[in-house]
Amino acid sequence: MKYHDIQSYDDVLRQPNLQELFEDWIIAKKQQVNPNGLATYYYGVKGFFDANEIDLNYKKIKKFFPQKIKKSGRKPYTTQQIKQMINSETNIRNKAIIHFVASSGIYVSVH
Repeated sequence: MKYHDIQSYDDVLRQPNLQELFEDWIIAKKQQVNPNGLATYYYGVKGFFDANEIDLNYKKIKKFFPQKIKKSGRKPYTTQQIKQMINSETNIRNKAIIHFVASSGIYVSVH
């Protein structure tokens, strides 16, 4: 709504060219956000249109999405690295956290 300077949700639904408006917005949004996060914005708007029974060509819209960026450097720790972390830590709580993270496959997310 902000991108196209539309004042209300009802005004959105009255637009004669929703397909073009959505495509223009996606093209502009992909310049502003991480390619891996664009779908978050897309599905919110798509949900609004679906809830209001507006049929758009979503296949065509998704073709405007940029290629996702592969996250690099996300390899699991080696057994040697885990041993080194545990041996260098003196706090039992931190050792338990290292064991938990290493054995469960979770990782710290960096934004």
